[in-house]
Order: sequence, then C-alpha cells, then structure tokens
Amino acid sequence: MEDNKQLKKYLWLDIWDIEEQQEWFAHMAQQGWMLIDIQKWYGIFEKCEPQQAEFRCLILSKDGDSESVQLDFYEKLGWEHVADRGVLQVFRKKDEVISSTLQTDHLESQSNTLNLLKKNMMWRSIMTVILTILMIGILAWKLQIYPISNYLDDGYLEVLIYLIIYIGISSVMLRAMFHISKLRKKIEKGQLLQRKVYQGKMLQNKVFAGIIIFLAGAWLLYVLVNLAITITMDNYPEIPEGKLPIISMSDILEQTDYDYEHTGNGDPLNYFRKERSLLVPKQYELMENVVVPDLNWNDNSGTYSPTILSFGYEVRWEWLAKKFLDDLMETYSWAMDQYEESEHKNFDKLWISETEFRTVIIIRQGTSVYHVIYYGDEPVEWILLGVSRLE
Repeated sequence: MEDNKQLKKYLWLDIWDIEEQQEWFAHMAQQGWMLIDIQKWYGIFEKCEPQQAEFRCLILSKDGDSESVQLDFYEKLGWEHVADRGVLQVFRKKDEVISSTLQTDHLESQSNTLNLLKKNMMWRSIMTVILTILMIGILAWKLQIYPISNYLDDGYLEVLIYLIIYIGISSVMLRAMFHISKLRKKIEKGQLLQRKVYQGKMLQNKVFAGIIIFLAGAWLLYVLVNLAITITMDNYPEIPEGKLPIISMSDILEQTDYDYEHTGNGDPLNYFRKERSLLVPKQYELMENVVVPDLNWNDNSGTYSPTILSFGYEVRWEWLAKKFLDDLMETYSWAMDQYEESEHKNFDKLWISETEFRTVIIIRQGTSVYHVIYYGDEPVEWILLGVSRLE
C-alpha cells in the first residue's frame, strides 16, 4: 500500500527475527523509505532521501514506568525510539551517539525478557498441540462411527487440514523457541545482535502463509460449493428412463407391467440420485417401490409390492475399493452374523444376507462396489445375474 509520501509494508518477519528486521529496516532506508511506525500487521515507512541508517531492535519488558525509564535512557545515549512490536522496541541511530553498543546495556534485562518470551511461546505451543490433538481426536472418532464418510463425503479432508495446520503451527513455534534460545545465548555472551540477511526468512514466511491461505481458501470453497449443491439439489430426483448404471427393479422382475407407488412431488419412495467425491467420483442411489397387478406375494398376503434400495460406487483405485468394501462391511457390522461370504466367477468379493422376504448383497468387482437391499420373492441368483450384466 503506497501513496506519495508513505508506504505500508506487511511484516513478513516474525517478532523474534530481530537481526533480520534490523537489516530490513536499514535496506528500506537505502531504498528511500524510512521506518516511522509499526502497526499490528504493517510497518509504516515515509519517503526520504536514500541513506545509510542503523537500526537496533531490543526486547524490553512492558512494565509500565520501567519501560518508560529504559526508553528515556536509550534516547539519552543517542538512539531515537521509532516504534514497537509488543516487547520488541525499534531504535534508529542519531547523528550524535554516546553509546554505539546499545544492545550490550542492560544485558540481564534483555536476557530475562527473551526467556519470558520463550516460555510464553512454549506454553502457546503446548496449548496448540493439546487443542489440535483433541480436535483431531474428536473428528477421527466421528469418522470411525461412520467410516465410509471418508470415501463418500470426503470426511478425511477435515482431519487432514487440521493436521497440516497443526504441523505448520508447531514447526513455527519450535523454530521460534530455538531462535530465541540462540539470541539469548548471544546476549549472555555480550555479543551484539548484528544485521542479518532477511530475504530467506521473509520468503519462507510468505510461502508458509501462502500454503495456509491456499488450503483454507480451497477448503472453504469446497464447503461452500457442496453447501450450495446440497441446498439447490433435488433430494428425490425422478428415475430416468432407460438403462441405469446400477441394478434396478427391471433387472430383477420378469413382469414389466408394474406400477410405482407414489407419494407426490419429491417422492421418497422412488428416486435416482447421483453424487460424487474425490475418492469415489461416481456414486449412485436408487429407490424403487412398485406394485405388480394380478400378482400376489408367495404367502398370499396381498398384492405383490417389492422394494429395492440399490447403491453403486465407482472407487478411484482398486486398492482403495478393497479398503472401501472392508469399511462398508464394518458400517453394517450390526448384521455381520447374517452375512455369508460366497464365491462367484463374475465378482472379486461377494457377501450375501438372506431372510424370508429380504435379500442383501455387497459386491466388489475391480473398482466397482454394489450394495443392494431387496424386499421381494425373487431368488438371490436373479439379483446377482442383474448385477453381472451391468457395464
């Protein structure tokens, strides 16, 4: 942000990058911009003649009168106080300087303040780790309750985003603690904190911030797009005419003159829905409730009215389809004692559960997984034949 006389520059260097900030402020003065103030996120520079300027950054405790006394003391030594970033005070060398060392004065005070800053950073790191692990644990537990959400709803992405942010924040805080320790050792040895090349640190922070912003932006966009789709989508779309990519009632029944049981608009008894995710780009769901005129149930309990709930999933990779099948079976583990694994020449995996009026099959062939729940009198062989004919 720039006008004719002033320039705002984002503070890409962290507060503990003391030597790098000294170099950056001096370099800006060489370019004709003199630091005059620091706001929360920005440094304020004023247009000037390009010049050699010397800056010193000191860590001083913000302790009311004590801080004011220290600032007055350094002013008398010939160092003009320019701005502050919390406990970091920025001074510029005047023409007449009584003490050119500046940083070697009150070494014990600076060392103690750096130690407090390090401890503060350490406690922040611990709290960040605890809160992040707790959040990831809650999300992971939620995904374990309904594991196929990882595949169908991209549920794993939320955990992954939190994990990346946790690693990033933790690495920054660890780097901060190590860096502060190095500065403290320098000061305790009476060494002057010199100007240090800042471009590498600044680029590193820009890259890190860019990655975080990109991930957060991409995740927000993904959530908003899915929300918009959910709000605008028809929850019970009409069943299209023609062949479907999953098994339907017409693939099982011999009769073709059946009627649909309708409940009106947005029929929850008869619909065909398509969805997608990153890991399962093709997802199909079909519900059909039909009535077959002039045909009764085998037990003569009334007019024959079979029902089918059919799911089809095209998983991105075969190895992932195998894992998806395992998690799908785990999701329906409440009925595992009713399932039996069977061999079939057309399928890689086949699980069947049968009762008097209900047949459930779970099939994997390559990257395709099918889950069919059928209430009717037709034998399971007819359902399997219908699935095997799918392209």
